[in-house]
Amino acid sequence: MLKSMNVKTIFVMSCLAFATILQAAESQKAATDPLLAMEAERFRLTEAGDVDAIEKMLDDELSYCHTTGRCESKAEYLANLRSGRTKYHKIEVVGSRVRHYGDLAILNGRITIDVEAGGQSVQGLKMSYTDVYRRVGNQWRMVAWHSSPLP
Repeated sequence: MLKSMNVKTIFVMSCLAFATILQAAESQKAATDPLLAMEAERFRLTEAGDVDAIEKMLDDELSYCHTTGRCESKAEYLANLRSGRTKYHKIEVVGSRVRHYGDLAILNGRITIDVEAGGQSVQGLKMSYTDVYRRVGNQWRMVAWHSSPLP
């Protein structure tokens, strides 16, 4: 009986160890995904107001939908950034993940932002987002963004 229990204990411990290793490998894979790095860079450029660099990351078919429900084309989004009508002062990533589907990738995450838009300042806005990228040649371009406010 004792020997049988030790075998079961060893089996369970082995399974737990294997699951932990798999989870760590998946986390490492996600952390090193180039699209997550690209998204972090886009957030950094947005905070810095580097609209020319941001433009290079966007697909011509971009649909950018804000937490307010307002959706903009690439040209409209960039014009608002260039004019200063919308200024992102801080974008803090709370969590994100990416899933690849051939030449498409979907990023989901949560962020907290400080933003000025239309003359109003909002600090600590928590939101979830879905971001879609498509690969054009060997370059990834953001084709869609949709965000929703969180309580």
